[in-house]
Amino acid sequence: MIANDTSLSALSANSDAMFNSYFGTTIAQFKASTSTKTLTNCGTVENDYDTAFKQGYRAFQTTCYFQTNKDLGTVASPIIFVTTNGLKFNGGADIYGLIYGDQATWDEVGAGNGSINGALIVRGNYCANANADYNYRGDLLKNIRGLTGTMARIPGSWKDF
Repeated sequence: MIANDTSLSALSANSDAMFNSYFGTTIAQFKASTSTKTLTNCGTVENDYDTAFKQGYRAFQTTCYFQTNKDLGTVASPIIFVTTNGLKFNGGADIYGLIYGDQATWDEVGAGNGSINGALIVRGNYCANANADYNYRGDLLKNIRGLTGTMARIPGSWKDF
């Protein structure tokens, strides 16, 4: 955990700058990507996530406040979840992948302590009221690396004649 890091404080004042420093793209570009599922119905975000995950989506974006006690992603299929609002995890949720939010809270409600396996990036305030396990997993992050990319020509694969 990096708290009160002076190099991050300047970035955290600008949501696009902070996001770009980690993802190499803007939030708008991430949202517009065909590989990103945007969850818009704030009343059903958790259920919409489940449906989209079953359909094969692994990159998610929402402006809704996201609250869950369900697992997100798996070891075999880690996710990227981005919200420009807040995240609230309750109890024993196990998360696999990269989670990014403007604020986050982990409450000890429900069964178990829960875990984040991958990385959690919070631009603003983070409040942990539970004994969650934080496990940096570079292997999971490598598996999701291409989810934020855009199409690029590969040398020798394009001819304009």
